[in-house]
Amino acid sequence: MSVTLKDVAVKAGVSLSTVSRALNGQGRMAETTRSYIKNLANEMGYFPNYLAQILHEAQTKMIGVVITSVSDPFVAELVEGIEQFADSAGYTIFLGTSKFDPNKEKETILKFYQRRVDGIIVHKTHTSNFVDTHFESLDIPIVLINDEFDLSKYNNVTIDSKSEAKKAVDYLLSIGHERIAYVGSSIRFRSNWQRLQGYREAFLQRGMAVNEAHIFYLLPIMSDYETGRKALNYLLDTNVTAVFCYDDMIALGLMNACRERGIHIPDQLSVVGFDNIDQSSRFYPALTTIHQPKFELGKTAMQIIQNPPPQPVTEFLGCQLIVRESTKPLKLVP
Repeated sequence: MSVTLKDVAVKAGVSLSTVSRALNGQGRMAETTRSYIKNLANEMGYFPNYLAQILHEAQTKMIGVVITSVSDPFVAELVEGIEQFADSAGYTIFLGTSKFDPNKEKETILKFYQRRVDGIIVHKTHTSNFVDTHFESLDIPIVLINDEFDLSKYNNVTIDSKSEAKKAVDYLLSIGHERIAYVGSSIRFRSNWQRLQGYREAFLQRGMAVNEAHIFYLLPIMSDYETGRKALNYLLDTNVTAVFCYDDMIALGLMNACRERGIHIPDQLSVVGFDNIDQSSRFYPALTTIHQPKFELGKTAMQIIQNPPPQPVTEFLGCQLIVRESTKPLKLVP
């Protein structure tokens, strides 16, 4: 016969509610008491009946997390931030992938909702699902991370892509580069537009003209890495001395293509990425990039899920320029 909560309470000589609070990490009590009850429950072989808790508390302690792809190197640290905070608060997370498919994203979100999750976090939605009034009727907290549609009806955790991109280009300009290319993304409409605006603003604030021939987009039929590799074909026809890429994967693809063609980085071309994914510091030469606080984005999203505000909020987190070996000052010829 299974051990019940009441059995633990009798053995411990405390009330049923005290045992419940101790095991759920709720309420005020001495840490020695909480530890004693937890250890006693373990020794007695007590196993919580989560279904009963759900029916009693009207909570599942489950969070649905929708990501674009498990192969996206940005995602691992983001999910770690979500999971670490969720675990400390007693939540379990479930992952679903959209694979950049609007229907798949919608299907995944609705499945999570039907399973009575306590909240849903969606990373970088690339669809217009959330402008659908049907989604507005979902009566659980929803948090978007780096959404692409400026959806003010929902909680959002994001960065200021425009100002952070300007920071990257300002750095290149400050070390002597004036002929700077931008290799953008054709599928991330809003954030790409913001980063392009930051690129333009860095030039304009210095009274310099933007050379439109130095701005490149490729058709969205390939990975970011392949986009970077293919972009070199176009860059070779220009006289740029530096490149700012929409993200690190584009930058790494570009750098690898340069290596194959004998173009030395940073002596012949300086390269800056965006995101600071794990590979950026391990590549050779290590990539100068804008560090996006991936762990903190996930953690903040989870905090909003646990304590949803009365009205939707947008939380902006700051980024940091990480200077590594892929950039160097341009030696100006008098």
